[in-house]
Amino acid sequence: MRIKHSLNKKEFVSDGEINNLPSQTIPDQTLSIRELIKRYATGLPLDGLKNPIYEGEDGDGIDPRRLDLAERQELEISARQELAEIEERLKSKKAEKIAQKLSKQDIQDIQSQDVENI
Repeated sequence: MRIKHSLNKKEFVSDGEINNLPSQTIPDQTLSIRELIKRYATGLPLDGLKNPIYEGEDGDGIDPRRLDLAERQELEISARQELAEIEERLKSKKAEKIAQKLSKQDIQDIQSQDVENI
């Protein structure tokens, strides 16, 4: 029996497997050991993909992977309408603030003119 050490390690080198193919890994798709155990315990797949799990009211019960094109288009239209309404509210609030500032300046101008006229 021979013992492998630093002086004879070249005698124990095998050809081994050499992989020249491109890597098929996806960046940021790793799971921690805790996540792996949790997935195993709950019966979820251990494929390593971090797919969102929709629970409760957060996702409105909508799974975008299961929508057809018409449903996706309806969601897009409603989202655009909601965005337009929000932008209108912001514009009206800005206009109100500008009007308030102008009215304060007008009052100050009128008061300063009244003081000068006295």
